[in-house]
Amino acid sequence: MIRMARALIGIPTFNRPHFVISALRSVVAQTFTDWRAIVSDNASASPTRDAIREFVAELGDPRVTFHQQESNLGEYGQGRYFFRQAQDDGCEYLTILHDDDAMEPSFLESAVEALEKQPGMALFACNPYIMTADGVRSDDLTDGFDRRSRRTGVREGVIDVLSTHMACGFTPISGAFFRVSALRDSGFVDEDLYGCVPFENNIFVRLGERGAKAWFDPRRLLRFRSHSQQMQKTDYLNNEDYVRLSIRLFERRRFEGGNERRRRQVLGRLYRIEALHKARAGETAEARRRVASAIRANPTSVSTWLVAAAVYGAPILARGAARAWFDDGASTASRRQPPDDDSPGRRV
Repeated sequence: MIRMARALIGIPTFNRPHFVISALRSVVAQTFTDWRAIVSDNASASPTRDAIREFVAELGDPRVTFHQQESNLGEYGQGRYFFRQAQDDGCEYLTILHDDDAMEPSFLESAVEALEKQPGMALFACNPYIMTADGVRSDDLTDGFDRRSRRTGVREGVIDVLSTHMACGFTPISGAFFRVSALRDSGFVDEDLYGCVPFENNIFVRLGERGAKAWFDPRRLLRFRSHSQQMQKTDYLNNEDYVRLSIRLFERRRFEGGNERRRRQVLGRLYRIEALHKARAGETAEARRRVASAIRANPTSVSTWLVAAAVYGAPILARGAARAWFDDGASTASRRQPPDDDSPGRRV
């Protein structure tokens, strides 16, 4: 029988044995020792999962266990599994550490201490430093991360979960240290959403819309790895399912002030991308409906009006342009969107 622990560390992994071993070593090295870690393999190829299982066994640490998912459940499946385990085990805290990331030795100790001192905080967040694929710290990558997530110069203290998330995706899911009771009170994630993303958006939006606050520590207590296979470099906008589910996430919500303006900007962009998907497929009527929704959501977007002009005035040209956009460089094109027109979340 696995003993109770104050903190559960969930490590989802898929076909990256070398990275997850590094993540696990960083967990075992923590100065705070009252934790349990679960390495949950998301249906990796047989040699990979066997190697991870063997490494966990060789650790000989009863706090670390291996779990084999029967099929690839995406981030939602893994996240729901970890949350259920945290509740069943009576854990106070839950953190999900991506298999390509790592913790500094004092991370857990700092997070627990902060939340003990600040009982009203739903979670603890800190700064990471960014390392290359081979684990070397990069000041340039770290500075770039700070700029994109608007962390430069942010001091220790309370942050508003919703406004910081909607503004810039301030807090990535990897290494966010949650109070389990706050996740339970928020409902964790929407019941009808699934797959990989918008899992991260879903968690922070549900917490944020209930007024949750977080404690931010500017020390660099996490290590994020930058490499070609990381999820944040996947071209999600080329995935119609992701776009549709993200629309569902934001369409059913209403905020106030700047958060509502941001929500409408995000929705407008997603509808516009959906219109381009329909144009690429030659579904002109559907493309027009989606671009009309984009205009209603965010009538000030120049990009949306340009797409509208194409799908209404020159649908054949729009179809060819959409194919070129998705097939030849959607990732690059998406990064060229104006800052106020980008989706929140993801540490791109």
